[in-house]
Amino acid sequence: MNSTPGTQLAAALPGRRAFLTGAASGLGLALANELARAGWTLGLLDRDAVRLAGVAATLRAAGAPDVHAFPGDVTDEAAFTAVVAEFAMRTGGLDLMVNDAGVAVAGRFESTPLADWRWALDVNVLGVVVGCRAAVPILRRQGTGLILNVASAAGFASGPQMSAYNASKAAVISITETLVQEFLFPRWFLGWLPKQRA
Repeated sequence: MNSTPGTQLAAALPGRRAFLTGAASGLGLALANELARAGWTLGLLDRDAVRLAGVAATLRAAGAPDVHAFPGDVTDEAAFTAVVAEFAMRTGGLDLMVNDAGVAVAGRFESTPLADWRWALDVNVLGVVVGCRAAVPILRRQGTGLILNVASAAGFASGPQMSAYNASKAAVISITETLVQEFLFPRWFLGWLPKQRA
């Protein structure tokens, strides 16, 4: 039997329950297809409700064991947090959280409107933050699970005329590296941190 990323993850996370954002197109859709083929139960979030419904129907028709479609936007903190909790409640937990939803903004630095910066940072950065904050309490209770935040080479090899996008992806990398240190390193490692004042 050929080993695929979906089956390799399933070996480490046998519950096979994954929640993916940006799941109706691009990399999110590719990951959903891969996990579905490996027998994962899926929670799919995308702001394109029509496309999302079509993706969910296609995955079910192809034999995906259990697909839950949630039309929505990662910039809506309350709704996004609620659907992650709902998915975990329906399926008995969460093994893999994939924060993939993202937007691209292009243009010279001085001509990129501030509104475009806010849009890119709201979706690409705060969307990831909300996704992580929704998943972490569930994973803590379980004592197991994985968060996958999708960034880009643009986060460390910044090209011209992509300042807002580059900055947003650099932030995703930084957030992810910080979470690794906060949640994976032994508690004694964090003992040197200065205590916060009340």
